[in-house]
Amino acid sequence: MARQNQLNKKFLFPSENTARRLLAALDAFVALEPWRWMGDREVVAVRDPQSEQIAYCIVMGAEGICCGLDAMLGDRGLVAYHEAVLNDIEEPDIDFLYQKDSLTVFLENKNMLNPEDLAFCKAAGVSYPTLQGWPQFRRFEPGFFPWLFQENDAVFMSVCLEQVVDVARRAKDNPDILGPGDYYTFLARTPVQTTQGTIWQEAFISPQPLKRVIQIIPKFDEVLLEQVFSKAQKTEMVWEADCFMGEMPIRNSDERPRFPFCYMMADQESGFILHMNLADAVDHGADFLNQICEAVRKNRVFPKMICIRQAHLASVFAPLAVFGITTQVVQELPMLDYARDELNKAFKKEGGPFKDSSSKSKRKVKKSKVVSKKNPSLLGQSKVLEFKVVLNNIQPAIWRRFQVKSGITLKRLAATLILVMEWDNCHLHQFCIGKKKYSIPCEDYSELDDFEDEGEFRLGDFSVDELRQFVFEYDFGDGWEHAVFLEKVLAPQKGTRYPLCLAGERSCPPDDCGGPGGYERFLEIIRDPDHPEYAEKREWLGGDFDPEQFDIDIINRGLRHVASEESFFDEG
Repeated sequence: MARQNQLNKKFLFPSENTARRLLAALDAFVALEPWRWMGDREVVAVRDPQSEQIAYCIVMGAEGICCGLDAMLGDRGLVAYHEAVLNDIEEPDIDFLYQKDSLTVFLENKNMLNPEDLAFCKAAGVSYPTLQGWPQFRRFEPGFFPWLFQENDAVFMSVCLEQVVDVARRAKDNPDILGPGDYYTFLARTPVQTTQGTIWQEAFISPQPLKRVIQIIPKFDEVLLEQVFSKAQKTEMVWEADCFMGEMPIRNSDERPRFPFCYMMADQESGFILHMNLADAVDHGADFLNQICEAVRKNRVFPKMICIRQAHLASVFAPLAVFGITTQVVQELPMLDYARDELNKAFKKEGGPFKDSSSKSKRKVKKSKVVSKKNPSLLGQSKVLEFKVVLNNIQPAIWRRFQVKSGITLKRLAATLILVMEWDNCHLHQFCIGKKKYSIPCEDYSELDDFEDEGEFRLGDFSVDELRQFVFEYDFGDGWEHAVFLEKVLAPQKGTRYPLCLAGERSCPPDDCGGPGGYERFLEIIRDPDHPEYAEKREWLGGDFDPEQFDIDIINRGLRHVASEESFFDEG
């Protein structure tokens, strides 16, 4: 008991009774397997009996692989739902993930959980017989690192799971109870207190589609602005300017980790970083004009034009027109994008994910790299890369064609490859690009060849020539080898969400079937009902298997989760 109290104090765990209720509700959810008949359209709205806040609950999962439940909270949650599923927000914020407001439970491989997740299960007195299906509860809150559930979070998620199970059980045989499936009409469950206790009433609700409006009230010193610009020289320079949430969270003492708000400016021609500042508060750019003023003061020059990516910031720069500075909204900020990647890498090296905000993580970046003309690469560019992946040593060919953005990490690319090929993600993997290997650090496999951490590298760090053809290996025991070919480099298409599967043929072999040779024998067995191993293989498989099956809709539904997470190899 003393040990449990220490864990509760360290990780702020919910009370023992609440934790048991939460895990019991999750067990019922997993046993029902509602992901087999519920998808993005089937939203169950649940009102919190305590706070009366509403949560828009979506069952996450595809093709029988359970991912969990996402309970998106309030108006912000409704906006997030429309953004994630429909991508119909007129002006999407590239850092919208950091503004997510939800309660989420993921079901993960035990080896992928953080120590606090395992400690939570241990403190609650539960364990699971297999590596798969261990719970990871996360509270997403704007500006903060996804954190552990506290008491109120656990209580509300218990309610959400219980109500979703109640609805899903009835919807299995009668899907009409979930509504028309138009993304705007939801079945809502509302608690009503009676003399006999709490009863739950159902009704359809159609909240008005929301538009995410970011209101910015600029704060700047007009007199100081005039003084600074009067002492600076006007140039023909073009500056790139952006403000964004830092990728690596920081924290002070025992406070909840948060994402710093960053301002950055660079010369578009040279890539020289003119100014960078980490702010303590998420102000969405209200202090942007003062940061521009500081860049002018330090460098004693100002540009003829400032390029920004977020259109809602244009009004912030209106006072600069008197100095002859124009503002242009563009789709790409190549110099800043690369500098931003380098900054995040530096944070990781200096202190990991919970670097103290008072440390050297506030150091100034003086200069970013410039794209080499000798090595045509994707550095700092927001491009879309179209790949074809083919499973080697299999005939007829099993292949997929898909698109991803050049800014993703190799870790996320691995998640994409595993999903488009429809592997179960229960084995290790590695990339072989050029003469180097990239994978996930794993102490249990230290005897393998040396490799780089795939989470530290983005596609944009490689040249086009390096990506023209490389190898992706999955399951070192079975030895599945994929040939990956870069076919096209494209500009992002407005309204298209990435990653995206475009085409493919044939079903991926089942995991653990023994590699190419074992798969060939497996097909011989399941095609012959009279084979002595036929019944055994069918039982092992858990159902039918069609080697010619390819369902692009199921694959793209799974890819939606990768689009909003760093990958399904970690917390996202």
